[in-house]
Amino acid sequence: MDNALDRDMETLANTHAGFVGRRDAARRLGNGARRAWRALEEHRDDRDTYVRAAVESALTGAPEGVRGETVPAASSSPDETVRALAEACGNGAPPEARGEGYVVTWSLQGGRKQRVYLTPYTGKDGRALIRVFTYCGAATAEAKDWVLRSNAKLVRCAFALHKRKGRDYLILVHNLVADEATRAVARKTVEEIASHGDWLESKLSGMDEF
Repeated sequence: MDNALDRDMETLANTHAGFVGRRDAARRLGNGARRAWRALEEHRDDRDTYVRAAVESALTGAPEGVRGETVPAASSSPDETVRALAEACGNGAPPEARGEGYVVTWSLQGGRKQRVYLTPYTGKDGRALIRVFTYCGAATAEAKDWVLRSNAKLVRCAFALHKRKGRDYLILVHNLVADEATRAVARKTVEEIASHGDWLESKLSGMDEF
């Protein structure tokens, strides 16, 4: 296991390696860090005094990027995972349960607000995913042309079409891999989707409906 860990660290540090190999190495290292944190958390109350002391030492020395960022283990239900992420994403009222997912109301400048949805689903490859999205407005021909040109500039989300009450609406969406998602990543995603979505809504209608 140490050899595999060393190889991934070397690959990630090698700026001359292909981006695919470095990306996959980063994902494996992140997954390993989260799994290690969960294993340590499970033994905070171990019967052995020396084991408890070692666990506490390891947890205390964990980097900020790992400490407090994990969500329920993959064995947890999708609802537990989505709820944990949603609870970390609000900047005002607590999240509301909505169907199989949750709605986070993000407060913006000028008293405006934007509702962002976190919904669990399973991808075609069987992976557990979480769709994070917000409505922006009706999908008019002019709006669709504009957002297609804007998609290339967005970092953590993309515009898409979504059917609502029999009508096409523009949404901003990003899909998170459930067992790789952290509270920090989810919160940043919600923040960006809310701010970009509200900006487009204000341009399309001037309303604050969504």
